Amino acid sequence: MERDCLIAHGASASLKDRLLEASDPTYIYVCKKCNALAYFDFKRNVTTCHFCGPHNDMAKVKTAYAFKLLLQELMSMCIMPRIIVEEVFKKWK
Repeated sequence: MERDCLIAHGASASLKDRLLEASDPTYIYVCKKCNALAYFDFKRNVTTCHFCGPHNDMAKVKTAYAFKLLLQELMSMCIMPRIIVEEVFKKWK
């Protein structure tokens, strides 16, 4: 049983290292109204949420590119990940 626990811990630590620490940093936009991923529309020069439309109530979050890719792959499988950013801002104030 202890060996299985060590193997499971090693697998989760390896996955965390590959997804979060060994990947290139990138920025994503998160809508503060619905907590969904958003994007920057370069033609109109505005951030746009897929659900709420264009508005300025967005958060720019620095994350690993592999995590962004994971979120986009989940969205392609009709799984809608939500990223809550308000809690982090309240802790830093």
